[in-house]
Amino acid sequence: MFGKRFRFTKNKNRKPVVLKEITMKFIIKKLRSIVRNYTTTIMGVGILLTALGKAITDTFSGDVPSMAEIGEHQAAILAGVGLILARDADKSSEDSGV
Repeated sequence: MFGKRFRFTKNKNRKPVVLKEITMKFIIKKLRSIVRNYTTTIMGVGILLTALGKAITDTFSGDVPSMAEIGEHQAAILAGVGLILARDADKSSEDSGV
């Protein structure tokens, strides 16, 4: 119906896609960095939990949060994620695995 261009055939000679392996290596590298830089990770988790708690409390308290409050929540959440992914100042990039 669509011609040879759109036919899906099983080709046994093709190598499997290694995207899954690349993704897993990237995730493992990031997790090692998070574990090695535990002080910034702990601070990031604390800020993230505080920001999410305040955002949930403001959302379900009955009052509609203003745009400024929503901006504060977004900034705090991004700061928490940034600290989770950051490395400690007293460690080199090689020690962190970055």
